[in-house]
Amino acid sequence: MFLLNFIFFLSGFIFIYFGYMIWRYKKLWLIAGYNEKRVADKEGLARFTGFYLFLMSFIIMVISIIGMIFDINTTIPYTIAVVIISIRMAFGHRKYERKY
Repeated sequence: MFLLNFIFFLSGFIFIYFGYMIWRYKKLWLIAGYNEKRVADKEGLARFTGFYLFLMSFIIMVISIIGMIFDINTTIPYTIAVVIISIRMAFGHRKYERKY
């Protein structure tokens, strides 16, 4: 279980990297399904996405550390956290789209 939790922990760093690139450097093309013509507030979208990627990475890393300390399988909590935050991000992105 330690190796699995360590891999989850490393995936948290990947989310930190992408969150930082989107939030700080406005690399919006890193967002899946991003269409520049449909976005009304690029700054807001970058802030929103970066924040939620940081949140996701924090939760993933905490779950992984708990799993490493207690030597338990954290696959289900990891999956639930990623799915819930991803759904929240998908619906939250609509706020930054242009209304046609």
